[in-house]
Amino acid sequence: MTGSETCSQGDTGIPLAHFPLPESLDTTEADIIVQSSDYINFPVHKSILASSSQFFRDMFSLPQPSKAVVNGLPVVHLSEDAELIRALITVLYPIPSEIPASYSRVLALLAAAQKYDMSGIQSSIRAEVSQRKLLASTGTTAFVYAIASKNRLLPEVETVARLTLDYPLTFEFLGNGLRLFEGWALRDLASFRKSCRDSIVLCLESFLDAHNGPSKIWINCPRSKAQHRPGYSGQTYSGQPARNDRALPSWLHGLFTEQIDELKLDFTNPLLKPSSIRNQYLEALQVHIGHSDGCASCLKTHALQGEKYCVHLEQKLVYARDKVQLTFV
Repeated sequence: MTGSETCSQGDTGIPLAHFPLPESLDTTEADIIVQSSDYINFPVHKSILASSSQFFRDMFSLPQPSKAVVNGLPVVHLSEDAELIRALITVLYPIPSEIPASYSRVLALLAAAQKYDMSGIQSSIRAEVSQRKLLASTGTTAFVYAIASKNRLLPEVETVARLTLDYPLTFEFLGNGLRLFEGWALRDLASFRKSCRDSIVLCLESFLDAHNGPSKIWINCPRSKAQHRPGYSGQTYSGQPARNDRALPSWLHGLFTEQIDELKLDFTNPLLKPSSIRNQYLEALQVHIGHSDGCASCLKTHALQGEKYCVHLEQKLVYARDKVQLTFV
């Protein structure tokens, strides 16, 4: 007996389809049938289930009431469909695993492994996902977050929550996934986003410090002067006094304050991507040079230290986003 069992009709009277297991899986000595929610039968070994799952280990240690039998083997009915049961079996056995291609279905598989207390199997699935670099697509990010949070899959919740930072947190973005959100999950996502926004603002403000910050390399620009935008209080986002931002060139000061103002305006907007700041820096510098007859000071600083400065800025922004942890209640 190999693969899945094909029966003309199940005990419920519902016809059973054929859903074969991989040919490399030998189930000739199988001693139990696992039946999916769509009534597909999979012959497996109790020892394999018990060794990977405390749930099944406990089940098999107790006397079992009389149940349906297929080909002389007892049947255990599970609530997952055939695709998930088949995928789970390929991870249980020492054969190449065949996990689903879509990230939402991977989450369903992880949820099944969690329900049946298969922590080792969860780790194997996550390793496979990481190797394949399988992530939620742009249009399904909110939907996938809702599924992951509903099933308390913490690593996936945090991974997908970080993906949402690149998109607006609006009803349009949430789309059909909104109906799947539990109240606490949407609240935690909004709180996480605000914390990331605040962290990025503090990072950018550190680059306004021309006295001690990394931007001090630009203080020789002849166009450096006091830069106080409307409503500017002379304090940072944390409420601390700003130091010597007046020494920054206007183009650099404007680059950072524009980003800060935009982030403060509405946390539901997409957050600043670290990978985008370099192009914004170069565009601002080019405009400055074009309007100041070349600005030899900024040209020299950029030529000698510009690359290092951009790399440092990108790294700081990445760290500002990554250091914020999702609060999972």
